[in-house]
Amino acid sequence: MITKNTAQLILSAASTVILAVSNQTAASATPPNSNLQDRTAVRRRTQEINAELHERKAENEEFLKRFRSLPPEERVKIWKQSDDDKSGQSVAFRIADKIQDLLIIEGTDTVPQLAAIVRDRHEPYFYRFWATKILADMDRYVPEEDFPKGAVVTLGIDELKLRGTIDSFSQITGRRIGNQGYETLQWAANQADDKWLRFFAQEDLGLVKQELNALPIDEQVRRWRDSAVRTKGKVGQPQNVVQDTLGRLLVERAPDSLPALLNLLNEDRDRYVRGLVVGLIREIDAYRFRLRKTELGRSAIETVHKAVIAAEVKLQCPKCDTPAEAWAELSEQFFKDDFGLNPGSLGAYYAQMLHTLYGENTIRLVQVGDVIRQEWAVPEFTAFLTFLTDRDPFFPSWEYTYFGTSYSQAFNPKFQVKMARFEDAWKAFKANPSTVSDK
Repeated sequence: MITKNTAQLILSAASTVILAVSNQTAASATPPNSNLQDRTAVRRRTQEINAELHERKAENEEFLKRFRSLPPEERVKIWKQSDDDKSGQSVAFRIADKIQDLLIIEGTDTVPQLAAIVRDRHEPYFYRFWATKILADMDRYVPEEDFPKGAVVTLGIDELKLRGTIDSFSQITGRRIGNQGYETLQWAANQADDKWLRFFAQEDLGLVKQELNALPIDEQVRRWRDSAVRTKGKVGQPQNVVQDTLGRLLVERAPDSLPALLNLLNEDRDRYVRGLVVGLIREIDAYRFRLRKTELGRSAIETVHKAVIAAEVKLQCPKCDTPAEAWAELSEQFFKDDFGLNPGSLGAYYAQMLHTLYGENTIRLVQVGDVIRQEWAVPEFTAFLTFLTDRDPFFPSWEYTYFGTSYSQAFNPKFQVKMARFEDAWKAFKANPSTVSDK
């Protein structure tokens, strides 16, 4: 179902390109009367595109309003059919993602039908997998009116004014899907005939992380390495989940996990694996503790430095054409506390939360085009991160260590306490910013 949204984005992007080209053509016309026919044609085509987009938006809204009023059996049937449109021209195909989201948001009466799909071994795996995911997300769905402060909308249907998100920190208990839905997920995790279906149901229920978390560090590193080698960047497989989960656990267990990771960086022959190790060490610095403030951490930085300069690692750095450029980017974080000020960066997230929760003047609005305004961290926020590093190098993991999607953090039970400590530190920094070291 995810791919349908991609198709719609491609259509929108194509329309945007046409409009951009049209505007450029009109703007660059010379002399004013020599291409009047061309400009008239461009204007007419622009109007046609806008009319088409408006018509599609109206069709989407009408379809969704009718869809939500149908009996549960019909809604699940349409959900399945929305993937089967070979021509890709139907409204259902075009808004398949919204249909699925609508089931998650207000389709708890479809639990019996979804449960039946999960348990039916004759159903294609595609439907069984997504029915499982819908049940899991349905149980963890939180409407916007019940958000804790700092949470943001990630699931919304504008046509119906429905907005909410999935609380990834909550356990699936049957809160919204009832006993039938919960027991179906338990069955899928323990008894399903398909091994991939079993695995992903276990992952939804938190059983995969629970099992991997119980392993000793050396075994975690070994399994993480094996998973990385098997997948080599491919996605959608159980091994991807294992690798990602183990990576997060190894970050959480630093500094205890650092010696094993450094050994892998020094000894492993796979350049791809060594590059991933550098990525984990960088995550430890950002989300667990600041490496340069401990002897072990400084040793880790130097080991990374040697590996990068000698081109012994393959890094995820599209803008780095040389080893020196790659190291320059890493050293900006390690030594200059550059966590980013732009939206989506860790620095901007901390700044946004201080502004949202406490009204601090930690963001600046940047206008992008005529409509969009982005929230950037104020320039002095980098100095604040240096202040935090000097004060307590473990500040990134105050209360808990987390390096998932930043906007999910507000649902962590310890989030408010964590941010209260950031607020106290910000006040101390503003009271005496000259205490920031020169590193």
